[in-house]
Amino acid sequence: GEFRRSRRHSTRFPWPREQPQRCGRWRGLGMRPDVRRDAAAVSRILIRSAVGAALLRPCAAAGRDLCVAAQKQDLVETMPEGCDGDELIPDHTFAGGANGWGVYAKSGVNTTVAWNRPGAFIEVSEHKNAHKYDSTFWKKLKLERGFRYSFCVQAATASSSGATTNALRFAVDGGSELGYKIPGGIGRSVFHLKPGRADVDCFNFELEKGDGKYPGRLVIEFGTIVGEVAMCQASLRTCGSVDVPVVVSTAPTVAHGGADHSAPGGGSGGGGSRGGGGGHVARDIPVVVREPDGGRIAPMCPATVKHLDVYSCSGDFLSGEQLDNPGFHGVGAKGKWIGSKFKGDAAEFYWGPVGALVDVKEQTDGKDFWAVGLVQFVNISVNPTDAYEVCIQAGAARDGTVIRFSVDRGGKPDYSTPGGLERVEMRLGQTLTENCFRFGLSPTVPSYEGRIVIELGQALGQVAICQVSLRSCRRESYLPEAVPAVRRCYVAPLEKGKSCSLLEEHGGINFKLNAAGQETDGKRACLERLRRSGGDSFVFSPGRCQIWLCKDRAGLIASSTGEPDSAHVYSELCDNTEDVSGRLGAVARSPVFVKLYEWNFNDIAQECVNFLGPNGFDALQIMPVTEHILGGAWTAKYQPVSMLLNSRSGTAEEFKCMVATCRAVGVEVIVDVVLNHIAKPCPEVAGHGSDAVSPCRGWAGSKYGNRRLPNVAGRGVIGPEHFHHLASDKMGNCPVDTKTFTCLNSTPPGDCTQCDLFGLPDWNSELLEVQDYLTTHLKELHSIGVTMLRIDAASYMHPTEMSKMLNQVPWDYIFQEWWAGIPSPSRTRYVGAYRDIFYSRYMNRKLILEEASSLPELLNITYGLEGLDPKQGLWPLTYHDARSRFYRSDTPTYKGGMEFHLQQKFLLATPAGLVVRLWGGYGWTDLDDGPPGCKATMKDSKCDVLPVYNADGSDNCIPTPTVTPLNESLSESHRWACEHRWQGVAGLIDYRKACRGLTVQETFTKDVAVGRFAYRAGSTCFVALFKNVTSDALNFWDLEGVASGLPEGRYCDLSLLPTKKGWDGQACPNEVRIDASGKIFHGLVSKGDLLAIHAGMRLPLADVGAIGAERAPAAWSTADGLAKACGVAEDEPISRARPSRPWLSGGTGVLLFATSMAGLLQI
Repeated sequence: GEFRRSRRHSTRFPWPREQPQRCGRWRGLGMRPDVRRDAAAVSRILIRSAVGAALLRPCAAAGRDLCVAAQKQDLVETMPEGCDGDELIPDHTFAGGANGWGVYAKSGVNTTVAWNRPGAFIEVSEHKNAHKYDSTFWKKLKLERGFRYSFCVQAATASSSGATTNALRFAVDGGSELGYKIPGGIGRSVFHLKPGRADVDCFNFELEKGDGKYPGRLVIEFGTIVGEVAMCQASLRTCGSVDVPVVVSTAPTVAHGGADHSAPGGGSGGGGSRGGGGGHVARDIPVVVREPDGGRIAPMCPATVKHLDVYSCSGDFLSGEQLDNPGFHGVGAKGKWIGSKFKGDAAEFYWGPVGALVDVKEQTDGKDFWAVGLVQFVNISVNPTDAYEVCIQAGAARDGTVIRFSVDRGGKPDYSTPGGLERVEMRLGQTLTENCFRFGLSPTVPSYEGRIVIELGQALGQVAICQVSLRSCRRESYLPEAVPAVRRCYVAPLEKGKSCSLLEEHGGINFKLNAAGQETDGKRACLERLRRSGGDSFVFSPGRCQIWLCKDRAGLIASSTGEPDSAHVYSELCDNTEDVSGRLGAVARSPVFVKLYEWNFNDIAQECVNFLGPNGFDALQIMPVTEHILGGAWTAKYQPVSMLLNSRSGTAEEFKCMVATCRAVGVEVIVDVVLNHIAKPCPEVAGHGSDAVSPCRGWAGSKYGNRRLPNVAGRGVIGPEHFHHLASDKMGNCPVDTKTFTCLNSTPPGDCTQCDLFGLPDWNSELLEVQDYLTTHLKELHSIGVTMLRIDAASYMHPTEMSKMLNQVPWDYIFQEWWAGIPSPSRTRYVGAYRDIFYSRYMNRKLILEEASSLPELLNITYGLEGLDPKQGLWPLTYHDARSRFYRSDTPTYKGGMEFHLQQKFLLATPAGLVVRLWGGYGWTDLDDGPPGCKATMKDSKCDVLPVYNADGSDNCIPTPTVTPLNESLSESHRWACEHRWQGVAGLIDYRKACRGLTVQETFTKDVAVGRFAYRAGSTCFVALFKNVTSDALNFWDLEGVASGLPEGRYCDLSLLPTKKGWDGQACPNEVRIDASGKIFHGLVSKGDLLAIHAGMRLPLADVGAIGAERAPAAWSTADGLAKACGVAEDEPISRARPSRPWLSGGTGVLLFATSMAGLLQI
């Protein structure tokens, strides 16, 4: 640490002034190299593009003249004492040109190199999402181990620009042979160039003793510098043995060195990884920690508070300082900072002109981080388009000291961090380190009240916190190379008006139903017309395609005055998840999905007809449908071996039949697609190396191997070249660390989109042939009638590449597997919505884990993941990664019995959120168990999935539970659970579609201490909940006298209605009666359950059709394909079709009566 800190200020040389106006403007013969990562090949292409007369153009010549003058300086003068070894870089003045240094430029980055001899002249054109590693110089060297080294660079830039864009980065690393790791794990140096003059910066490191030479690589990265750079010289010298102590002055100096590990797809930016957000950055600033003298701190931090280099946000989008007293001026509360400790003598706090010194003297038995800390309370104004970063600069007297920091809510609730992110841990030493906690805030609240907390309870000795900074970053959503998404709008067809104009109208066979009886091919044809026309929206019905141009989304909504359900509207202007439908967007949408986990296709088709369609489910989600590896574990489904639609769930024909059947009764199908990776190779591959062998067998018999897939349906053979791989080994690749879900060995470091997750070969989706291969699969699904997708492992793929595949199809809805972190606006714009697991966590805490007094706080939970618009979140109660071997109250599964059922009921009863997803799964005794009939222990073999339905139409589902937890015989049985079928779910779907989004007008909390809580949403919806509190001996809550505020009448408690199929609307399992004053005079709630009523469901009703809880698919989306694929008569789907009910959505309380289904359809 002391060696790395030692350096001197450099000599600066002015940029020649012969061409002051023209330098900075020259644009050379830049090119777009192929996406290949072969640096040598790219270098040759770039160099050839720069030869000739361009070499001597004015700005390059000016750079040459600057370097001639600057090279008079011996760089050894800027190195630490003792660095007097021989020069180790053969071409340290770049005189050898391409023969001396390699050049790399990322695809799409125009980079021109002129070898001035001496010096090199580089020009990088402006490009989006710039990273320093986009353009680099590199050179490989073999270095002796057991020595210290100093690597110095002399460079200048021609023109002034922001601090970020004038920074290059350089270091010595291990190259591809050692995963690009830096010796000692220190950070790369960030060199801020000064316009018009040459400067010098150094990267100091040491190599531990060991066998053989170190395969080093000198690398200079300048991809964020827009314009011209003169690279004058570089020097690498030995500075003595690591066994010889280094004597360093204690005077505080500030160097320019540092690191920037920001990279797309990594955990440090919150890009969806399961860990939290922060990138470790070491800074070459000495920490001189001395014993406090009379409350004063000896010099240890920079003399003034300066801008930190660790922000991931570029200067143009970064806000000013938002924190009071970032440098700790003052003491205690007066200075806004408060020191905390678990006991009086556990730590001492000292405050200096800049910085705070914390002397930790004692730890708790558990070495808890929270035991000692620094806290500042904050109130952050929320801007929905902003991300936020808290960055700190710190050091410690002891190397290896670990501290932790974050933003959290404090004690309310439970010190939770925004979005549930992990707190950032920093490993400190005698070199100051900078790091950031990056987070987002919910757009549903105007401000965030919380605290910044730095936890030092694991430290012993003195820790210097020099600076803490809070800033926001404006996030852009535009990606220059991405393909725009065109999504379903759900509003009525467009009509001509002031806001939208009709550009084109087309008809013909291309827009009619396809061979499967689906309209989806016609919609894709309409999308192609849209892309060629310059419009932004299209309106489709079979045989007809209209192309429209609208001013904006508001204009589109204002023009949606056509006949509802007569055509579908798609547009670039609509959100991924629209919350309105109908004419003028006047009808609220409340989508309810269910995941039928590992069900076979035949059972799913029957479930659509028997239960999902009649009870108002909007869509069902299924597991991946492609051919997968052999085995009985559920994980087998996520290891595809071909794109054949033949899996454990059934054949391609059974799949097509299921999709047609479900769509015929108004239920769309969501397919879980795996676009990130393929299967691991089977054990038989071992020993074959890179040989082109395929000894493995898939579920349908396809042969595959290590990074090799078969040619299926003429789609071509897939080989190692189609996957991300090491430069030196096509059969190997960087791994995703499965403990931290970060990728330190990727190129560049931190980019997990290039690495293998769980050892699964990672598609190189930058390649056009890979995009075409995967897009063909997506189009096949769409042609069959699949209109919605779930993207597995979405955070490990770039949004640009995903958009090029996904957005060739006009999907109705897409959501991404997401864990935590701030999703970028561009990902939302070009890909889709997100699985949001945080709402269910908060609900579980308030409804189950905490005391009954917390029940009213359920209504304060209006969002899930902090920083994510609730409209963009799909809220599940459970998911396949969230399971426990035995019952646990903090992990909702079927094993919780009534407790689980209450939670899925409340998920439907809350007025919050937009899209919710229920669960229909099975029991397990091993967390990896597949469906009934398939155990995790069944390796490399097939298994027979037991059916949900018996031949006589009865089912094999666990009955609705009556106890918590579920009794052991059921909890430990490997049978179908069918949680979505438990009594009351069907009725509550109707309640949600009538009441979601209504404002809570009144709460009833008189007896909340004993678990009784009720609320009214709007003027038409009422819920009463009776938590199972042991102190209350009563098994029922009698609601007599409760002023519900609802209209007079007899109501059906929808929370106990088992199904609406065949229900005549005359009687109900639990009836509630309300008098003219709005008071309940008859109504009971069972302990551990809830009651839900709304004014649109009063008794008696003349006909089941008058329930009004269902809607019909358009007639053109049903019959032909269903009849052909499944042999069903054409009039049967129509008789099952769900009647439209826009007049009842949103809880309007209107009652409609019809004498027949046909009559209701006519209405």
